[in-house]
Amino acid sequence: MTKKIPYLTISGSSGIGKSTALENISQNLSKIGYDVINPKRVSTRAVRGDDDDVVSVSPESFEEMVGNGEFVYHYEDFGIMYGISKVQPEVLQKKDVAIVQLAPVEAGNQLKNLYKDELEVTTTTLFAPPEVVIGRLTSESRSNNSGDNQVMQRRIKDAYRTPDETSDYIVNADMSPEEVAQQLQNLVMGIPMTMPLSSLTTTDVYNMEVLHEACKDNNVEICLFGGVAANFHNSKREVTDVDFLLNTDNFDWIMPYIEPMGIQINEHTINIGNIEICKLPIFLSENDKNKTWLFDKEAVDRLEPVKFYGIDTHILSLEDMVVIKGALQRGADQGKFDLFDLDNMLQKSTDRDIDMGYVFQKATKCNVNDKVKSAVSSYVGNTHTPDDLSL
Repeated sequence: MTKKIPYLTISGSSGIGKSTALENISQNLSKIGYDVINPKRVSTRAVRGDDDDVVSVSPESFEEMVGNGEFVYHYEDFGIMYGISKVQPEVLQKKDVAIVQLAPVEAGNQLKNLYKDELEVTTTTLFAPPEVVIGRLTSESRSNNSGDNQVMQRRIKDAYRTPDETSDYIVNADMSPEEVAQQLQNLVMGIPMTMPLSSLTTTDVYNMEVLHEACKDNNVEICLFGGVAANFHNSKREVTDVDFLLNTDNFDWIMPYIEPMGIQINEHTINIGNIEICKLPIFLSENDKNKTWLFDKEAVDRLEPVKFYGIDTHILSLEDMVVIKGALQRGADQGKFDLFDLDNMLQKSTDRDIDMGYVFQKATKCNVNDKVKSAVSSYVGNTHTPDDLSL
């Protein structure tokens, strides 16, 4: 499948730090290889400096642009008109591009509808306690020697605005600008906010890079599966480690790459810090070794490209995840969350249809068709919310 272009919208009350967040996340993404685009809003207000995020037009020109259908969304804020322009066709053809823009949540929702096949739109709202925002506004006013009391009172009132709960993510802005930018960056990179970012260290990230280089050198497919892959497929639960599956039945070839890392070797896995590396076979039953998931050509062809902590990798397809989770059916009482993941993946994967024909065909090959069919029919529509969602 073609990877969609990440498009992040940032919204929030006046003075909460949207412009700073936009600047910081754009710099961060550029450093890790993204071609970052920051579309400017069209506005009837005057430009406030070279780094302003708006293009100023007259009210008459703005109305003409509205009439010509040039905006995805337009709105009024403090008596000033703003417009979010449509995405240029040439941008949609670019690779390794990320789009980040200051825009209301509703603008992001319109972008989702208009470019559902081309863009992976994520809407965010920055939020902090009103006293924090007011403190920033006061400090900003003093540093700028701004004496317009009427404007300040409007901005203070805006600080009490309730965050838009239709936003995909409400981001805590009561942190350092660097921490806010990191949260936003992870969303662009596809790292769920429910994943505790502190669980992965810089050493873990380096080890993941070495692991991918080893697989590339030896022509071995590698992909995320387990809890992280489930989260990419909309499960949205907390995980504390990262599972990688290798399309190989032995670890001999990889040992020279990873032996210096302080590894723990098990029968089918190798653990390095917060990373678990799995080899084939993947058993789908504790008692029947004939029930195994097959990393066949179809599974390889269905691998989906993602960027994870700046690393270009893949995840198992949604359909193969359904087969594995539907066959295992382990619950929270076993410290696993197959049923939770299965239900959420099936309910929330609304961006594309699930190829159930492939699911049942693959389940038959793996000798688990009856169990997968039972799982799909039993758990779609239910909500599984175990108290502890960590893996």
